[in-house]
Amino acid sequence: MSFFESASLVFISDFAAASASIVSGSGTSTGKAYNIKPVEELGSELIVNGDFATDSDWTKGTGWTISGGTANCDGTQTSSSQLKTSVGISIQNTLVKFSFEVKNYSAGNLIATIEGTGGNEFSNINSDGIYTIETTSTDSTPRITFTANSSFVGSIDNVSVKEVITPLADFDFERGSDITATRVNSSGLIEKGRTNIILDSNDFSTGNYTRSGETTVTPNQPGFDGTNSATLYEAPNGGDRIYQTLSPSLNSGAFTVSLFASRSSGDCDLRFRVVGGSSKKIQQAFNLATGEIRLAVGDTSAFIAASSSDAGNGYKRISLTLDSAQLSGISQVQLITTEIGTNSSNATGSVSIQNLQLEAGLVPTNYINTGATQIRAGILEDEPRFDYHNSASATPNTCPSLLLEPSRENLIPHSEYFGVYSNDNSTDEPNATTSPEGLANATSFLEAATTGQHKLTTSLSFDGSSTYTFSIFAKTNGRDLFIDTQNSNEWGGRAWFDLTNGTANAVLGTANIENFGNGWYRCIVTGESTLAGGNFVELLTSDGSTNSTVGDVTKGVYVYGSQMEEGSYSTSYIPTNGTAATRGDDYYSNTSLSNIGSTDECTFYCEIDLPQGREGSDYFFRFDSPASSFGWKGNYIPSPIISVIGTGNITTSDTINLPTGVHKLIVRWENGVGSIFIDGAKKTEQVTSSTTEVFDEFRSQGEGYRHLQKAVAVFPEALSDTDCEILTGATTYSSFAAIASALNYTVYE
Repeated sequence: MSFFESASLVFISDFAAASASIVSGSGTSTGKAYNIKPVEELGSELIVNGDFATDSDWTKGTGWTISGGTANCDGTQTSSSQLKTSVGISIQNTLVKFSFEVKNYSAGNLIATIEGTGGNEFSNINSDGIYTIETTSTDSTPRITFTANSSFVGSIDNVSVKEVITPLADFDFERGSDITATRVNSSGLIEKGRTNIILDSNDFSTGNYTRSGETTVTPNQPGFDGTNSATLYEAPNGGDRIYQTLSPSLNSGAFTVSLFASRSSGDCDLRFRVVGGSSKKIQQAFNLATGEIRLAVGDTSAFIAASSSDAGNGYKRISLTLDSAQLSGISQVQLITTEIGTNSSNATGSVSIQNLQLEAGLVPTNYINTGATQIRAGILEDEPRFDYHNSASATPNTCPSLLLEPSRENLIPHSEYFGVYSNDNSTDEPNATTSPEGLANATSFLEAATTGQHKLTTSLSFDGSSTYTFSIFAKTNGRDLFIDTQNSNEWGGRAWFDLTNGTANAVLGTANIENFGNGWYRCIVTGESTLAGGNFVELLTSDGSTNSTVGDVTKGVYVYGSQMEEGSYSTSYIPTNGTAATRGDDYYSNTSLSNIGSTDECTFYCEIDLPQGREGSDYFFRFDSPASSFGWKGNYIPSPIISVIGTGNITTSDTINLPTGVHKLIVRWENGVGSIFIDGAKKTEQVTSSTTEVFDEFRSQGEGYRHLQKAVAVFPEALSDTDCEILTGATTYSSFAAIASALNYTVYE
């Protein structure tokens, strides 16, 4: 039997699971992660007639009746009116599950209460649904009370109170940041958070749009996707338009507006008109029959790119990408009918439109439908990142690890739009090829026809006392990459990168290179700052031996995702769009160990991949009580070190070297004794002066260091030394006889 079958709570990737007998019979990885939770166990029902089969056992106030298998309130009450029953036995200081169903709701509000819990379990119920909560009452035999206000009309059914013998339990995950986190998904592509800024993105009849003149919109028209989700937009007068005003305006960054559109009457096309501050605006017209993209007019310095692609059923998906700073912000997005063959002449006529989207970035992404609020998709805040990128270990890249990282800030304001960088004997073209994100948003950095150095440069400030790491995704387009610094005192990083063979050679500081597939590498340089001030970070083309070449306008490097962060190693990509951005640290916890077993003895198992050195001295994982903590800390640079650290009576500071790579670890707590096991061996044991220490929470977080967790399990008891050694050991046994021999078992014939 697998050890994990006795665990209270498990997260495990199937690469780890295969060797732990979680994946039955396969012994191979299938690219999945498992979250195994305890099965909820409840006691017997404590409410009599909770299904209202008879008109009994309940005290009914004005307006309440019991009939038809429900308790019904008809609104005849003139003030608050109550429906009550008593719990049949004492539940004082007992965790119980309270649930009920509201049916046939039509008006007013309802409150549901168990006496002795210090408040209402549910307030202002105003919709049908099933309502459930776990709570503890201090009353020995409390009443269940439903209070209807003077206008409540509705019914109640299936009232239940049961003791919770074994509660549901899970890990709570937090990151405390916006959508600045990324991961590598199962397709090997970088996945980001995305937002559609447009409100009511496919309902052009709402008040979030202004329709000028005699413009009309008729919904439920045939769309590009075979549904009747498009809208007929008719402009009887030249200059009629539909537009949405943004609040607040978008004042910095690259943004892309996109729409699905087709000719309806056949006599006009469509254009985007994006309005900014100081009377600035840019217009971009599209031929909805041929897909031809007209030249932009207006403040064309804001123009970055435009696209048109077939979407089906005669529709094109059209898009315009612009630099909002060149417009002094973006305050309004307009849709205007345009004469065929012109850029900005108004036209009467009609077009069919569907799915308007405005988003940060250089290209349109999959459509996100919105209503009265903006909607996000992709990796969101407080969402665990199951990452598939194999950054630094020999483990096959076939199943995910839980990525936990410290908070980091990408100091580069434009991580993907290189049009704001400075060119020296070079050119840059956005959206030239597919990036590690799987979108055509990588930039082509090409040499000019000049002999010498060919550069893309950005300026940053450094504090004079910290270590910084710069990284960028690069792919050869006939050249390799050299990363340089103008003043090595302000930042000391300089390195060559062979983008064909995937090698790095540091000249100043340290360098690393990571393979991201499809010819893409993440090129990483770390250096110290010993002088505060501004400095240039330079990207130069290289022919492998020199960064000064005879310029070839067909050769260069594709680039994507630049990042400068304070720290001695690179963390996952943090996208920026006009301003520096910070990703919060990741952590997960369970704040009530009583949910999963005993609080005075428990075992925490973890299989981790340490890809790099770590910083800081915060807990890698720990058990907490109100007075003390027991766990492991990571500190020292550059070697990963695990320390046994605590407060109160646990005072040891023994250190255990833990090299990069995959390790299996256990922290075990048993009546005042804390023990640690690493890779099959017991490393240390600490005893408190009191055996009554009780821990009520555990947590693991990325604050101060980066690591990948491949398996986590919490056991409700203290496993034996032998079990801990087996569970953390690399040894496998071919038969029971081999186990018996290795562990000196007594064998009975």
